[in-house]
Amino acid sequence: MALSEAQREALERLLLKDRERLVRRIRRHSSFLNEDGGEHAFSFHMADQGTDMMEREKAFLRAADEGRQLRDIDAALRRLYRDPTSFGQCSNCGRDIDFLRLEAIPQASLCVDCKTLEESRE
Repeated sequence: MALSEAQREALERLLLKDRERLVRRIRRHSSFLNEDGGEHAFSFHMADQGTDMMEREKAFLRAADEGRQLRDIDAALRRLYRDPTSFGQCSNCGRDIDFLRLEAIPQASLCVDCKTLEESRE
């Protein structure tokens, strides 16, 4: 059963809200990664330098993961805007993706069966 217009609008709101949240977080990581280090740039203790590097690396990894999530959300929004009536159909088998799955993961492009199959191959 295809999604109703109200369901598509609800999913669009979820996607836009998630997108806004991710953009804010990525900006925060970016500003942290671009800091000159202030007083820590000339830290004399190697442990302090190691801690600073570890925190920067963790921020970079989080930003990269959130960047992938943002890419998936943008792809879902493009699918939604390009062809609203087919949004919510599995890109692999063409069956409808359950609305409860889309509420939980609005950027999902695969039904549960196809996602399970994909993950079992990894």
